[in-house]
Amino acid sequence: LITAVVMKNWKEIVESCDLKNWREALAAVLTYAKPDEFSALCDLLGTRLENEGDSLLQTQACLCYICAGNVEKLVACWTKAQDGSHPLSLQ
Repeated sequence: LITAVVMKNWKEIVESCDLKNWREALAAVLTYAKPDEFSALCDLLGTRLENEGDSLLQTQACLCYICAGNVEKLVACWTKAQDGSHPLSLQ
């Protein structure tokens, strides 16, 4: 983490962090990432969580998509996590 703060290499942290520690990675991005790279980093972390195949991590990926401002991925991820059974409950 210290290396990432000094080198400002947040993409490497997001790509290589243990997904058990995804909250810490998101907190670091929220705190230190530049505004122009923030959205892409949150989106990348959300994609990693969603692709893990764990239903809990898929649900948590939604938070990353909210931070990224990626409504399309948020809706797709949320629908998949809810099995599409109640699409109107997203509203």
